[in-house]
Amino acid sequence: MSRPASSDVKVSPFRFFSKKEWTQAAKQELEGAGPVEILNRRIDEVDIFPYYDLSDLPLADFQLPLSQNEFLGPRSWFNLPRIPVNNPKEANAQALLSLNSGADGILFDLQGPADPNVLFEKIEMPYCGTVFLAAGGHEDFFYKLVALAKARKYSASSLAGAIFWKGPPLKPLETIEQFKSWSQFHPLGIIADELTSPTSEIAGLLAKAVKQLDDFTGKKVQINQGLHSVAFSIFIGVDFFLEIAKLKALRFLWLQVAKAYDPHYSAPVFVHATIKAWENQAYQPHGNMIRGTMAAMSAILGGCDSLTVQPADQLSGMMTRVARNVSTILREESHLGKVSDPTAGSYYVDKLTDQLAAGAWEKFQRLVK
Repeated sequence: MSRPASSDVKVSPFRFFSKKEWTQAAKQELEGAGPVEILNRRIDEVDIFPYYDLSDLPLADFQLPLSQNEFLGPRSWFNLPRIPVNNPKEANAQALLSLNSGADGILFDLQGPADPNVLFEKIEMPYCGTVFLAAGGHEDFFYKLVALAKARKYSASSLAGAIFWKGPPLKPLETIEQFKSWSQFHPLGIIADELTSPTSEIAGLLAKAVKQLDDFTGKKVQINQGLHSVAFSIFIGVDFFLEIAKLKALRFLWLQVAKAYDPHYSAPVFVHATIKAWENQAYQPHGNMIRGTMAAMSAILGGCDSLTVQPADQLSGMMTRVARNVSTILREESHLGKVSDPTAGSYYVDKLTDQLAAGAWEKFQRLVK
């Protein structure tokens, strides 16, 4: 039997159903009860409805930026295992193991004095992302890090990453100045407060960034340099779509803030996402892997630039391997890096992003009054 020509095959598209039609159909399933009243829920002052259509798309068309990283793909992120640095030599060994086992970079948590010459032995910074958790007093470490990069003759434009400060840095102006030629590095990163609502997280990050920028007024810091120094580190929760929208709303609002300082500024902000270890006996032995994978998908689809999935046990080789491989599998097997903004055009995600942005902006304005 011959195959019919393509012109003979008629494929009918799915018919569009209005909210009114959907509501009528849903009422029949619910025996006359109102589906909106029964199925909607409220999270963080945002109403989550059971049905969305084209009319729910916000007026502002915001999409995640297209990555310029040819190796990692259009939706790129660094897979950064967190390595505590108490003993630089031991931390270096752990970092090399991670980098040789699929990680794209390292999140070094500086917990004591450290020598970058020891910490970065056999680690080539231009080929991996490097992010730091630091506190006031670690400034000397970064002076030595810049000197190390110069001694190794690295191109400053090839060094990517950020520094996130656990407390206000002691010498922010000097920190900006020493990293000013590192065009892909953001030395004054801000960490979100934990255990707050999504809109409060976003508002708090923006308010801290504005205070930081305003502190530079009249101190010989070019505004573009100050804006470029900013990066955000945020924790990812368990609500899949809400966390996607949270990251998108943060990016959207930061761009509005940046343009208030410089109308021509358009560079996307660097966002690091952390997924804290999670244990629940009802989901053992693989609870953290399942939860970490779902949260990692939210972070990636929301637009993170780097991602840390924490293992349930930092001392367990198997658990650290599982946590490290989550990001790799989502890129290499789920292909989440193939499209710059996979959720663009989703009525639900775009509407949710718009609602979170509106709520966060209102809180942000109250914080900076």
